[in-house]
Amino acid sequence: PTSGDDDETNEYEEGPFCAPNTPEKTDFRVPGHRGRDLLLRGRVLDTAGGGLAGAVLDFWQANEDGAYDNVGYSYRGHQYTRPDGSYELRTVVPVPYTFAGLWRFPHIHVKVQGPPTRLLTTQLFFDNDPNGYARNVNIDRSLLTAMRSGPGGSAEVTFDFVLPRTR
Repeated sequence: PTSGDDDETNEYEEGPFCAPNTPEKTDFRVPGHRGRDLLLRGRVLDTAGGGLAGAVLDFWQANEDGAYDNVGYSYRGHQYTRPDGSYELRTVVPVPYTFAGLWRFPHIHVKVQGPPTRLLTTQLFFDNDPNGYARNVNIDRSLLTAMRSGPGGSAEVTFDFVLPRTR
């Protein structure tokens, strides 16, 4: 699923673990990780359906144990879209976790901005914990993605971000 034909992608809270000055990278996996490999791909589009070249995507997520790296840059970084607006991120499948006594569903945080757009802060949610979504009525279902099986037991997800042009 994508965020909708020409509908703008919805905003969602940043969360407490955003870090500035992330390194540029398209592969978050660390040697020896125990998570299931995930390929997240899609495009950054304007509301007319055109790809936004050179848009920046800044991603961060918890590791396979549900913990964020708040010192280094494991499972976080940024990248730029290709000329057609496409992107790819290799990472691990997010897992649910508990933070400050609150249950959190599987998700990846992202900030996206194209050259002619405003900054979008949102989260992508994953259907690998289907019973868990009943525990949180605040989930934005337009940001829920469906996982497909990939090669060697990996997972794949496609999500297109749609941003309005500001000029």
